[in-house]
Amino acid sequence: MELCVNCSWSGSTVTGDTDSTTYAKSAASDKRVADLTNENGETPDNIIVSISINDFAKTNEITTGENVGSNAITQSGNITVISDAYVLLIKKLMMAYPKAKIYCCTILSENCNSESAGTANSHANGYPNINPDDNVTLPIWNDMIRKIANNMGCGLIDFATCGINFYNISSYTIDGLHPNIIGHKLMCQQALKAMINN
Repeated sequence: MELCVNCSWSGSTVTGDTDSTTYAKSAASDKRVADLTNENGETPDNIIVSISINDFAKTNEITTGENVGSNAITQSGNITVISDAYVLLIKKLMMAYPKAKIYCCTILSENCNSESAGTANSHANGYPNINPDDNVTLPIWNDMIRKIANNMGCGLIDFATCGINFYNISSYTIDGLHPNIIGHKLMCQQALKAMINN
């Protein structure tokens, strides 16, 4: 394969201003969806959606919600419910790129380093594994991502089962959240396996 566009931005969320046609942190914004078409007008055949850890770590009334892809999203603008914004993003991608295969990614199962192992509610280095606004855990949110992928006919890249877990994450990340070279290799293998088999 050849890379069409890398539309990842540091600090991105899926919630936020989903109507924006200019700079937008929200991956569900019109701007971010449109930016998947490259400067030559080429559109992607495969789209990998790896988003929501930054939403999960917010403490400004960003809730997880209960939308697993079976509820219609009629709202737009500033969305503060993670699952609603995630489903809206998938719907926008399907509309904009109807021939593309979309893959939803789960989040590394516990974003805490080994010093916090055994503490289910720990926030190592400031990276929570529990949404502070509604107490939803990352494993529960990952289950919701799996359901969204299934209900909306998307592929699934299950990074949460690639071998990086609560107890060994310090070996595969530089800070308890961002993968190092070895962590990226494991995640790459998981992505390739999912894409080749789907």
